[in-house]
Amino acid sequence: MKLYQKICLILLLFALAFTFGCYKKNPVAPSTLLTGMIASAGQNSGPLPVTLGTAVNYAILVKTAITATVPVSITGNVGIYPGLSTSIVGFVLSTNGTGGVYSIDIDTTRYISGNVYANDYKSPTPANLSTAVNAMATAYADAASRVSANNYTSYTSIGSGSQISSFAPGLYKWGSYLTINGNITLNGTASDVWIFQISGYLQVNAIVTLTGGALAQNVFWQVGSYCSINVNKHLEGIVLTGTSTGYITLDNGASVHGRLYSQDPTGVTLNLNSSVTTP
Repeated sequence: MKLYQKICLILLLFALAFTFGCYKKNPVAPSTLLTGMIASAGQNSGPLPVTLGTAVNYAILVKTAITATVPVSITGNVGIYPGLSTSIVGFVLSTNGTGGVYSIDIDTTRYISGNVYANDYKSPTPANLSTAVNAMATAYADAASRVSANNYTSYTSIGSGSQISSFAPGLYKWGSYLTINGNITLNGTASDVWIFQISGYLQVNAIVTLTGGALAQNVFWQVGSYCSINVNKHLEGIVLTGTSTGYITLDNGASVHGRLYSQDPTGVTLNLNSSVTTP
């Protein structure tokens, strides 16, 4: 046996002896030890993801209104409840069946690569939308209730050129507003999760980028007030706004790779050449 093989064998025996000694002091079932090792190897970094329920079926989901200045691009479904289809302004909706807008449950339009669902469409659409809107409210409450050890309230402006421009997976809290004035990066794997809790408004004046395999579906922006994404700027993730001044606005050329969920009466406003693409 070669020398390095002997060394490896001695180290292995030492590790086994150490493990057995720990086991004698604190007995644990072998299966539990194995399960723990597997869990440690495969678990995600950051908090548990926010469950979206049936709200996940929508790129944009609002209670009251959607306003667009076309052309815009929406990849995914659009839903409004308890608002009516007449509160979806800026689109020329066309039916995908016969009998008129109010006798079917789905509309389509050339600016939406998906379907439009409203409360005044036939059953089961109103019930499905009610369930989705309740899921949206539950998701917002869940994200807002997470306890965070990373309080960034004193950093109301972040991004390149500031003190903070990169975020590892985790739970981050702002007790007031947040302005992204320089480009930021969220670096992690496909299983990692980010939750940003913002008590006030969120204003995006830069580009948010995912690296390392991170996924937009695992990034959650819980915003107590409004969310504004400025001209030609980009945001990654799921935006959940509250019931008071919790509107979402995309300025000209702004884009979101994620989903927009607004509980505010103003809802979502999409300006010229803005886009929303589901993860």
